Parts: sequence; structure tokens; C-alpha cells
Amino acid sequence: MRSKTFPILCQSALAQALVVMPAMAQEPAWEKEVLEQNSAFYEAFRSGDLPAMKEIWGKREPIILDHPHGDVFDNREKVMGYWGWALPGSSPDISCDVKDIIRTGPTVTVHCDEYLFQGTIQMKNIFHKENGKWKMIYHGPPQQQGLS
Repeated sequence: MRSKTFPILCQSALAQALVVMPAMAQEPAWEKEVLEQNSAFYEAFRSGDLPAMKEIWGKREPIILDHPHGDVFDNREKVMGYWGWALPGSSPDISCDVKDIIRTGPTVTVHCDEYLFQGTIQMKNIFHKENGKWKMIYHGPPQQQGLS
């Protein structure tokens, strides 16, 4: 003999799943914010916008720019010095195809394929929350090369 409550429980579970599933399909707020900052980084790079680049990078956490050609800049003064030299007058056709985004505690790592000068390189961008906003603290290849 079947229970009369079974179909009611199934309908209730189905209704709850239909309400929860669309919410699960949406990306979390942190992910959206980090991806916006990641995009802002590449836009500042493309447009040569030094003030925007300075705003994207963190001010409190240690930061590292690990240049794929071997130079490693390991503090804010060195990183901003590099961008101050590299950005003015340049507007490279650079883009980023995000492959993975991982949150580990207070940091989020964005793995991407970076397209620049008709080449592709795997890169990693790490963000940390500072004063309520995600700020870049690392840009470079997936395996850090070493510090200068």
C-alpha cells in the first residue's frame, strides 16, 4: 500500500530543487567582482591607463609582478615603477581567456591564457580583498620564477 504523503513529499522536494537550482547556476558575488577586476587589469594594460592600473593593485598586502621575460618586481614601489615605464604610449592588443577561478580563504586565483603579440602564455592573477574590494596581488606565470 502506498503512502499518500510520498507524492506530496516528492512534489515539495521538486519545488525546492527548482527554486535552489537557478540560484546555484549564478556565479557568486565574489567571483563576479574578481572577474570584473581581472578584466579591468587587462583594459588598463590595453589602454595604457596608469591611474587605473595603480587602483587595481593592492596597497596593503605584499604584491608581485612576475614578468614572463624574467624580471620579478616584489613590492608596490617596484611594480608601479614597472607599469609607469611600460604603460605610457603603449596599447598592446592583449586579452585574457579565463580557464579557472579558485577561491582559497581570503585569496582568489584566476588562471588564464593570455594573448599578446600573436602568442599565448598561461598566466595566473591572484586577488585579495582589501577595504571591501578585490585587489591584485600577483600577476605572472603559474609557477613563480624567483624574486629580484
